[in-house]
Amino acid sequence: MKLNRALTAAAIVATATAAMYGEVTYAQTPVTAAAPATPFEDIHPDQTQSIIRQADGTVLVLPAIVSDYKVFTPGQTEPTLYPKTALIYEKRNPLPPIQVMGGTYAFFKGDYLATTSADGFFTYKGKMNFTPDAIGGTFFTKKGTNELVVIDSYGYYVETGIAAPSIRLVGGNFFIDQDGVLTTIKSVGDAPGSKVGLVTRKEGWNFSDAVAAGGNFFLRQDGTIITVDSKTGFFSDHAFTPESRPSIMGGNYFIGQDNAIYTVSNDGKLFKTITLKTRPTVVGYSYMIFSDKSFAFVAANGGVHLEAVRVGAAGKAEHTTSISGELEARSTYVPNNYRRN
Repeated sequence: MKLNRALTAAAIVATATAAMYGEVTYAQTPVTAAAPATPFEDIHPDQTQSIIRQADGTVLVLPAIVSDYKVFTPGQTEPTLYPKTALIYEKRNPLPPIQVMGGTYAFFKGDYLATTSADGFFTYKGKMNFTPDAIGGTFFTKKGTNELVVIDSYGYYVETGIAAPSIRLVGGNFFIDQDGVLTTIKSVGDAPGSKVGLVTRKEGWNFSDAVAAGGNFFLRQDGTIITVDSKTGFFSDHAFTPESRPSIMGGNYFIGQDNAIYTVSNDGKLFKTITLKTRPTVVGYSYMIFSDKSFAFVAANGGVHLEAVRVGAAGKAEHTTSISGELEARSTYVPNNYRRN
């Protein structure tokens, strides 16, 4: 079956919403200092960029955004334009093997940290003097102190000074503690690298019935989905009821028992997209890879892309429909590694 280059969110039909929680609006007060009167405007309020490490050490970065990209081919007078294409940036480096993979960051053996921004800029941060413990998509906690460290959309790692409570469910841009309280994490604080306004604890709501976490959404016991907006840190004021209960959960998507891919955009909207003939053999934060090495990438807007432009470390670009080669052990991440067949 021939598949379109990109299935954008605009071309996807949204699922119906379920019952409203109620008319009470939660006053979202950050656990850090108050945000400024004129907040910083994030140009890419996205949190689903991904890092893949291949067995030969090559790092592949999948930005959360899509872009128009021209590919120059020898012998052709004009470049080929790929509009709104997914991108794969190839990064070669001498880093040791993966120790821990998060969604937007990776720890390499010896506690060496690297992060990626929403637009795919990969940054080596050096050797850390701490070890990660709880592993979220855009955050982690320090072992021993439980201090919450956040990777913002600009690739900064932000030591918040906040000691996380005992976490029951670890998501991508949120976590739920043992008391059922939800804490959400925005794409950026009041400026890149700032902790001000970055983290919000949702006192007054109880999500003890949450049973599984995605990156920017979670599943409740009744089968409904709650999403988390990357820009505001707000959780959806109504529950979404997908046509099929999740079977496999990634970062910004899940595969239903009906084999359809359901995606969650950066502003917390839920979409039903294509139906798969086969299930993936690799499930990543914003991507999946199949047995024939073909892939599906979910952009921040919820669009599914089956093709991409891969930009090599030397700048050479080529159109691709596959991610070939073996992946390094521990090179993929999904929240809580949830999978139910």
